[in-house]
Amino acid sequence: MHARELIELAAFLTTQGDWLVANPDRLTDAAHLRYTRASRARLERWNHSFDAWSREGVHDLERSELLSSCEELITSDVLLRVWSTLVVTVARTRPGTERERETQDLFHAHQLAAQQVYAALLDESLVASHDALSLNRLRRRVEGWADVLVGHLISVGCVDLFAPHRDRAIEFSREARNQSEQEPQAWRLVLASLRLAFRPAAGRAPHAALNAEIAAAIVSVFESHLLASNPSFASLGHSLAGDLDTSASATISDDGWPVIDASQAFLMTGRWDSLRP
Repeated sequence: MHARELIELAAFLTTQGDWLVANPDRLTDAAHLRYTRASRARLERWNHSFDAWSREGVHDLERSELLSSCEELITSDVLLRVWSTLVVTVARTRPGTERERETQDLFHAHQLAAQQVYAALLDESLVASHDALSLNRLRRRVEGWADVLVGHLISVGCVDLFAPHRDRAIEFSREARNQSEQEPQAWRLVLASLRLAFRPAAGRAPHAALNAEIAAAIVSVFESHLLASNPSFASLGHSLAGDLDTSASATISDDGWPVIDASQAFLMTGRWDSLRP
């Protein structure tokens, strides 16, 4: 699963923020731990790669791998911000848990890794100038869409903590409130624009299995009918089902989580086929 596809999951989450806040028990310890473990495993791999490239330089054959990893880290910021907003909002309704601290720690660690990438963009021995310009454009696009999606959660979430630009997110939230809930066409237009902004990348993602594991952890929080009632996200379900395999679980720990859980089974049974247009 590409990180660009995770942006569609972030879009789905913005439509379900009220439901999750109203059903906080759905965010179980198992789902939270699964998400955190997979996210940290992916972050550790990014950091290991970036550190090695910084120390030893980048060979020609590794340059495309470096660019793919940079793109993956930058793009994953959208889902990170949206999900962090929801997790912290739910955590604040349940004092005494460590979820808020753990979520903010993960968020800040991700931002530190991103700063390492942005520093690499200034080093032409690592990233050619035209590639650096492309990645910087991607960064700006990601920040803009993160503000749009986080802004949609302002009625339920901690926008101040996770929006890249607080004022812009608040402005987007005002626009969202002005759209009638009886106008699904408006949301379909937003989703179409999002897909145009982040078209699927060619080739396999550097950490496709871990991306799918992160997505599966989040999907497990939601009731299947909420997913099934959103035909706009059918392609996301197919992609997730295709990338969920034993490699993701094997790489994060031997903690005993089952390889196939309820959310994976739902996505693998083919029920998404009925949602195709």
